[in-house]
Amino acid sequence: MRSRDGESERKCLIRRVPGALWLVFGLLAMNFTIVGTTVTLATSDSHFAVEPDYYQRAVDWDLSQAELGASAALGWRATIDAADARSATGMRTVTVRVVDRRGAPIAGASVDAVVFHHGHAANRLHASLIERGPGVYQGEVGLLDGGVHEVRLAVNRGAERFVASFRQDWAGVR
Repeated sequence: MRSRDGESERKCLIRRVPGALWLVFGLLAMNFTIVGTTVTLATSDSHFAVEPDYYQRAVDWDLSQAELGASAALGWRATIDAADARSATGMRTVTVRVVDRRGAPIAGASVDAVVFHHGHAANRLHASLIERGPGVYQGEVGLLDGGVHEVRLAVNRGAERFVASFRQDWAGVR
């Protein structure tokens, strides 16, 4: 029984094709979902991090090594202490002590720090520390979780520049 306009033939084709088309469209939809989820996770999760300006830092590697050598020749040392309790502002207080090779405090310097938790390396905090006493500099950072933290210091006093990097295991803030 065939109609003039081929309606029964079209119905027959429609009945046979959907299974294969649904399989193709289903696989395409699954692929788009997986790719979209992967891109979203890779770009929004703070656990995944790339070193900022890593290419330029690699190009300037010789300069950074020279800066580290100049810092070592200067003979300054820095120690870092991070409070385990919240400050009045609800943050963690970081204290840096800077001394010269004889142990005398380095006063009148400007101290800048980049601080981040290794588990959330994309969240880097920049802090300018304030001198609280001779060679003692403090600042507050919003890193309250316990774990391994990295602190990168730059201490400038006149023409003298000292750079150092520290990794410390800090307790969580109470």
